[in-house]
Amino acid sequence: NNGDLLSITQPEVIGDIHKRFLEAGADIIETNTFSGTSLAQSEFFHPGWERGEPEDEGRKDPAFFQRVLQDPFLHELAWDINFQSARLCRKWADEIGNRI
Repeated sequence: NNGDLLSITQPEVIGDIHKRFLEAGADIIETNTFSGTSLAQSEFFHPGWERGEPEDEGRKDPAFFQRVLQDPFLHELAWDINFQSARLCRKWADEIGNRI
């Protein structure tokens, strides 16, 4: 269910979607970054965090958010998702725009 990872793991799939929209006449395309944040990615990679670890008593409190913000994996993953998604949009906008 983590479609944002496709920009990293299957860039040809996301690129093909951008290409098709642009070829159909779209003037605007969007990045594939709906869940491109550390917090959103924590729900995919640390599912126990969403349910709350024992010390959280099932709630998202400041300690929970601090752990997410300090997680280097989540930080780098969110950055990569956003960077690669923007790169794909730019690539296809340039390629299709240069055909005109």
